[in-house]
Amino acid sequence: MKNRNPHKAAIFFAGPTVTAIAAVLLVVCLVLFLIVVPAVVRALILKETRLLNGTETWEKWTDIKIPILIKFNIFNVTNIEDAENGGKFKLQEVGPYVWEEKRTKQIIGVDEDEDTVSYREVVHYYFRRDLSVGSQEDTVNIINVPFLSASTLIYKLLYSSLANYLIDFFMSMDEKFVLRDVNIRELVFDGVHLGATYENLADFGIVELPDEFVEGTFAFYNQKNGTPSKEFKVNRGIKNYKDFGKIVEFDHQKKLSYWTNQSLPEDSQHQYCNKINGTDGSVFAPFVSKDQRLRIFNPEICRSIYLRFDKELNFEGIPAYRFSIPEELLQDPYTNGENQCFCTDPGSGLANSCRGHGAIRMFSCKKGIPIGLSLPHFLQGDKRYHEEVEGMKPDPSKHETDIIIEPNSGAILRIVKRIQISTELQRLPGITAFSKVSEAIVPIFWVEERGDLAETDVAEIRDRLVVPLEILRVWKPIVLAMLVLSFISGVLMSLYEIYFIRPQRIQCISIL
Repeated sequence: MKNRNPHKAAIFFAGPTVTAIAAVLLVVCLVLFLIVVPAVVRALILKETRLLNGTETWEKWTDIKIPILIKFNIFNVTNIEDAENGGKFKLQEVGPYVWEEKRTKQIIGVDEDEDTVSYREVVHYYFRRDLSVGSQEDTVNIINVPFLSASTLIYKLLYSSLANYLIDFFMSMDEKFVLRDVNIRELVFDGVHLGATYENLADFGIVELPDEFVEGTFAFYNQKNGTPSKEFKVNRGIKNYKDFGKIVEFDHQKKLSYWTNQSLPEDSQHQYCNKINGTDGSVFAPFVSKDQRLRIFNPEICRSIYLRFDKELNFEGIPAYRFSIPEELLQDPYTNGENQCFCTDPGSGLANSCRGHGAIRMFSCKKGIPIGLSLPHFLQGDKRYHEEVEGMKPDPSKHETDIIIEPNSGAILRIVKRIQISTELQRLPGITAFSKVSEAIVPIFWVEERGDLAETDVAEIRDRLVVPLEILRVWKPIVLAMLVLSFISGVLMSLYEIYFIRPQRIQCISIL
């Protein structure tokens, strides 16, 4: 008999067919979107985050092409006579004086069993007059760090009238509390000549001076232009991607010795300040989460630091995370117990209180000279630091340290490191020359080191990683929604056939 309603007959077959096809495609897409694609993306990222000789990652790591600028801002003393006679130091920031860095790594060896690579880093600095406020021949007046250093070391060593005699002898050689008309080039790299007296102190073994003092000269980065660093040993990240770039040893040591707190047991859980944690700041492991700490070891400041997640942002079309230094990092140990082992006693009756957040002493890692570390202009620091000197103008937009990172690959899109180095001026008991000084933490300079990923590298990350992931993010819910609707439509058509079409067909057959 002729089918009087062919469309209803088609529905009889379409319902189960649509349901079956939609169900299969839905399962396939779920597997594809939730398992296959993430696994492929993960595998591609892991392939790029390994220090393997011959790869693009290796080449970029050993010969850094991105422009890195280092900017020095010097605190010029404007009230020299008043400051030298016990007055509060009045400081004027002068800068920036800018150098461009060229960083390369001298590979010493690779240990495949240990999954490590050892190297020394060489940094060449090239002055950028076009980005600087003046020339390298400009001069400034700064607090006399060499004199304060030598005086403090002599006092700690002799601790007697002989120390007072030697320091008075320095004063008779025209040493004062302010170092006048210092050449910028010499102050930063080449070395300010100090005279034979300082050199003799070191040669005769009277005192041991830190790296800033070399052959009778003083400079912030003395003999570091083009000089290989101490040896680093870092993890290649081949066996475990989470260890990618982590420092295993520095200068053949697995930990430091600067921060041992003698008041605590050697195996105390609070003796972790000597641990070498994190990378050198040039690479990070992939799959960065908001709740993790980004750890960096910096030999310049003799310690590891960490940054915490601050906010999400869009960096030139790339979804990114911003990490910054938290206030807790430089809090005093009475506020943050984690910093207890950074509170070392300088000894010899010198002030040893660590009360006051925002700055830490570096005496122990600088051979005992009175050097302190903080953020520029004592950002996040105690009010007293701003009151002890004049000229501090903290501004988070100018003085914070931050890293902008693409979280999937761990690629650094921009890094800005900013630190301030100061000297602690205090009265030395029994030393006549220091009896009237105005006790203060006096800033010497602050430095910004900044690296921005080149536009071609930003475009590569955007095109190879972000765009595909964004396409997937947009189309995944659309495709899944369409398949779910198709599946629901198939089920409804099947139900319609079961409860409406089939009874009518049975009724028609019964009548016939």
